[in-house]
Amino acid sequence: MKNKMVWTVLILFIVILISQVFSQNKPISKNLEVKKETWEYKYFVPTTNTSKSLDEGISEMEMNKLGKEGWELAIVQPATRTSEMKFVFKRRKQ
Repeated sequence: MKNKMVWTVLILFIVILISQVFSQNKPISKNLEVKKETWEYKYFVPTTNTSKSLDEGISEMEMNKLGKEGWELAIVQPATRTSEMKFVFKRRKQ
């Protein structure tokens, strides 16, 4: 008799617990806010005035300056119609 009552109370407790969990459960789409990130880009083509030589690309000092401004190097590609390199930087739009 005592054993039957313990099982009844235990089952009742589990049912109440499960009903509480499901009653508080909201759809995920309402709980999540999707934030769209936007980016800005900067093209940098080194010249003899801005770096020691075209073979070196961008100097360490120039890279550090851009990094302090929040820019990160995204890609390096040949510039159009020339043999110079083009550096593309990106950062979150402010």
